[in-house]
Amino acid sequence: NWDWELAFNHSQYKADVSMPRIFAGAANTYFLGPRLGYDGDGYAIYAPDPAKLFTPLTPAQFASLGAMSVFHPKAENNNLSFTVNTPSLFTLPAGDVGFAGVVEYGRQSYRINPDPLALTNTDYYGPRYGDGSGSRNHWNAAGELRIPLLSSLQASLAGRYDQYSYGGQNPGKFTYSAGLEWRPLDTLLVRGSYGTGFRAPDMHYLFAGNDYYRRTSTDYFHCRTDEPSMSNADCWDDGSWDIATRDVYSGNRNLQVETSRSSTIGFVWSPTSNFDIALDYYSINIANQVQTQDRDLLLITDGNCRLGKTDTGATVDILSPSCVDAMARVVRNTNGDITSVLFGPINIAREQTSGLDLTVNYRLQTANIGTFRFNGNYNWTRNHTRQMYPGDPTEDMLAVSFADTTMPRNKANLGVNWERGKWGAGLFGNYLGQVANYANTAWTPATWRFNSSARYSINDHLQVALSVDNLFDQMPPKDLTWDKYPYYDTSWFDSIGRSFFLQLT
Repeated sequence: NWDWELAFNHSQYKADVSMPRIFAGAANTYFLGPRLGYDGDGYAIYAPDPAKLFTPLTPAQFASLGAMSVFHPKAENNNLSFTVNTPSLFTLPAGDVGFAGVVEYGRQSYRINPDPLALTNTDYYGPRYGDGSGSRNHWNAAGELRIPLLSSLQASLAGRYDQYSYGGQNPGKFTYSAGLEWRPLDTLLVRGSYGTGFRAPDMHYLFAGNDYYRRTSTDYFHCRTDEPSMSNADCWDDGSWDIATRDVYSGNRNLQVETSRSSTIGFVWSPTSNFDIALDYYSINIANQVQTQDRDLLLITDGNCRLGKTDTGATVDILSPSCVDAMARVVRNTNGDITSVLFGPINIAREQTSGLDLTVNYRLQTANIGTFRFNGNYNWTRNHTRQMYPGDPTEDMLAVSFADTTMPRNKANLGVNWERGKWGAGLFGNYLGQVANYANTAWTPATWRFNSSARYSINDHLQVALSVDNLFDQMPPKDLTWDKYPYYDTSWFDSIGRSFFLQLT
C-alpha cells in the first residue's frame, strides 16, 4: 500500500528594470561648455553660460543628456524530488504507523546583469551600482513517522539531512522534530513539540558585489569629544558633525548557516462545532541569524568604542568583538575624519524569543440575516533578546532604551465576515502595540488599522468584489523625535492612505 511520486520543477524569473540616468559627459559639456585649458593649480578652465542653470530644459535637450539604464536580472530554480508514503508501515496495538519520505536534489542560480555603465564612477551622475551572481546545489533526504501510542495519544517523529554546495563551501546539517497530541476529551486537544532548524543564507547575501552609496554620516566620536554633554540623539539632530561619506555594501561569502531550536506547548478546546479557542506557548532560539548591518548603529558603536563609554556613561570594552568589527568598518583618513562605512550581512551570534499565541473562532448562524464568522488572534511576546557577537552583552529588543528597538510586545487582529445568499462582507482590524520612538526615549502609541470588503455573486460563474485598505485613512503615529525623512518608522508603518480595489472574477 505504497504511493510514490517523481517530480521535476523548473521556475525562472527574468525582468527588464529601467531607470533614468544622466550622462555625466553630456551634462558637463552642456552646462560648462568646452574645456579651455588648465590653471596653474591644474584645475580645468571653463566659460559656462549661467543662464543655462536657470532655463528649463526642453524634452529634446533632456533626452540628449539622459538615458534609460536597463538591468536584466534573472533567477532560476530547478528541483528533482522523489517521495514515498504509506498509511501503514507496520501496526501497533493502538493502530497503524504511517510513514512518508523524500529525497531531493536542486540547483539555484541568479544574476543581476546590470547596465555596465552603472558600475563606474564616471559615466552617470548618481549612485554607482553593484553586481551579483552565483549558484549553488542542494540535496536533502527526509522521513516522517506518525505513531499512535494510545487511542487518545499520537506522536510524530521526523528527521532530515540537508547539504549545500557553493563558493567552495559545503555546509550540511541533520535536523529533527518530535511532537505529541493528547486528546483526553473529544472537545480538548493538548499538544506539544520540539524541533531543530537549519537554513542556508540567501544567495545575494553571499554573492553581492560592491554597491556604492553617497550618504551623510554622523561622526558621534568627534561630536561627543567636542561636546561631552551631548547624547547620540543630540549629535544626530544637531547636524554639525555630519560628513559626506561614500559607503560600500558587500556580500559575505563567509556567512555561516542559521540554526534554530524551537518548542511549543498548548491546547485547542472546541466545546461546539461553532466555537474553538487555541492557546500556545512558544520558545525559539536562533543562532547565526543573518542580518544586514545598520550603518548608523556602526557609527554609534565606533564612537562608543573610541570613547570607552556610551552616551549614558556605561563602560564599553574597546577590545570586544563588536568594537573591533565596528572600528574596522568605519574608515577614517589620517586626519581622523570618516570617509566611508563598510557594511553588509553578518551572522548575529544569537537571538531568542518566547511568548503566547491566542486564537479564537466563532460562527453564528441566523435564520434571517445570514451567517457571521468572528475570529481573533493575539500575540504577547514574553521576551526578545539578541547578542550580536560571542562575548557581547545581551540586548533587550523590547526595552525602550535599546538603541535599535523595533519590536512591539503585543500584536493582534480581529475579523468579522458575513454571508447571506449572493452577498458577503468583511471587516478586518490589525493592532500593533507600542514601539519605541526614534530617539529611544519614549513609546509611540499603539495603533489600529482596518480593512474592509464586500462581494456579490452575480451568478455561479461571475462575482464582483470591492475592498478598501486602510478604511479610516490612518496615518503613522506622530513621533517628534523623527525629524528626517520619512518621519516615521518604516519597519512597522507606511503612509499609504485609503486605497480601493475592484475585482471581477
